[in-house]
Formats: sequence, structure tokens, C-alpha cells
Amino acid sequence: MPFFTVIIPTYNRADLIEVAINSVLQQSFTDFEIIVIDDASQDDTEKVVSKFSDNRIQYIKNELNIERSRTRNKAINLAKGNYITFLDSDDYYLENHLQNFYDEISAVKLKNALFFCNKKTLENKVISSNVFLPISENPVEYFLLIPVMPLQVCVSKEILLKHQFNPNIHINEDSLLWMEIASEYPVYQSAKETCVYLTHENNSINVQKNNVFKNRLDSINIALGNPNIKKNISREKQQLAKSDCYFGMFKYYKYNQKKMQQVLCMLSAIILYPTIKLKNKIHLLLSSLPIFSTFIKE
Repeated sequence: MPFFTVIIPTYNRADLIEVAINSVLQQSFTDFEIIVIDDASQDDTEKVVSKFSDNRIQYIKNELNIERSRTRNKAINLAKGNYITFLDSDDYYLENHLQNFYDEISAVKLKNALFFCNKKTLENKVISSNVFLPISENPVEYFLLIPVMPLQVCVSKEILLKHQFNPNIHINEDSLLWMEIASEYPVYQSAKETCVYLTHENNSINVQKNNVFKNRLDSINIALGNPNIKKNISREKQQLAKSDCYFGMFKYYKYNQKKMQQVLCMLSAIILYPTIKLKNKIHLLLSSLPIFSTFIKE
């Protein structure tokens, strides 16, 4: 059995998936399998993947598009590795990614845990480092407030057979799963940047094209409906997370020129957590009101 299973969910990424797969094949740690699970792509994704002859690659194509949570769960149930990592088909690993996780797992000598690393970001052909935010004593609150993407995470298969991605959530389903796991199992963080997240116009979390913070708010409410998660999150942090969502929704509605929604979202952001950037929020609120907008330069 391989030590790692690398799950690569994909949908219409024929132009990008080759880089993702190659980044796994070029790992310094070689005891792995790759499951490429195609969510009914309509482009040449299958043709691109078929060019690879490495027997560690397994390609599975869904007959119908079932969205990424169900697609990842399907691959989890097929995985042979003891530990599972994830890689969206538009991102890639640096060559020490799996070795770093192997070293972390070996160091703590724990079978069942969640591990995550830091990442770099590729935007407009420029790679930049991300600010390293050390995990707090409360990892559940950390995952509520700090986005940790699937490509940063490694989890034992035993955990993922018990806790899986919520199939009814399509945005922030990862954070919800990390919170569920962290409420029951140990969490370990590596400061090393061993993977690269690619930003582009078609990202599912493009805040101008998609109302992702509305979806994030919905997932937070679902998370807080889980008593094992809620008991680990203070009321203050609950309100902060929701306030951040309303602030993000304000930006979406502002970009799409929906004045009433702008006002309601900014009011909600202020009421829930007024102590952060209050002057800036009030300025943005007033600039959204027609009576004031002609007098306020944003």
C-alpha cells in the first residue's frame, strides 16, 4: 500500500492539469498513488491525463457532474494510501511537499491527525509568499477564521473515512471539514511553504464573479449547528467570522452595483463586530447611500 494518496479533483482544466500531475510525479518522496477524479469534464482533460504512463496514476471520470465535495469523497473511499493529500488541478506542489508531510508525521508518531503546511501564491505570473499565521491553542477557531486550502492539508485515511466533505456545500466545505476533524483529533502545522495556489479569473472563490462570502456564511451557520464545533468557538469569534462574511458580501454587491444589498451587508458587518476598521466601514456604508455618495470620495 502507498504511504500517500494524492487526490486531484478536476473539471474542465485541460489547460492546467498537466502541471499539477507533473508536480506530484516530481516529488522527492515517491511512495504515493495519484487519483485524478474528473467531474464530467467537457474539454480535453481525459486526453491530457491519458498521456501519462506512470502506473501510480488512476483516472476516474464521473458520468455526471456531482460537484467537488462528492467527487473528493468518492476518491477518498477509493484511496489505498495511509494518508491523503489534496491538489486542485489548477495548483501544484513543490518537490518537497510530500517529504515534508512524511517528516512531520514521523516526528509526532501519531497515526490519526490533521497536518497542514504554508503555501505560496501565483498571481499574474509572480510567485509570492503568504504571511505565516501560527496556529493558536484552539485549532477549531483557527480554521473558522483562517482559510486553509485543501492543497495545504494531509489527513490520515482513517479520519477521512469517518469525516468527509459535506456534499451540500460547494464553497468553504474544506474549512467545515477541518473544523470537524480539529474538534476530535490533533492538528499539526508546518511553517514550510511547499505548495503553490494559482489565482485566475475562473477560481471558484473569485469574489467579484461569485458571492462566495454568502456561501461561506451559510457554511459557518452549518458548522455552528454542530455542537462539537460550536463548543470550541467563543461567541466573539463567531461574530467576527460572520462580520467578515458580511464585509465580503458588501464587496461583491458593490462590484455588481446593488446598492440596497451593500447597505444591509455593511450594517450587519458593523453591528456584529464594530471594533475592527469601524471608521473605514462607516465610510463605505455612507458611500453606498445615494444621499451621501456624491459627496464622499471612496
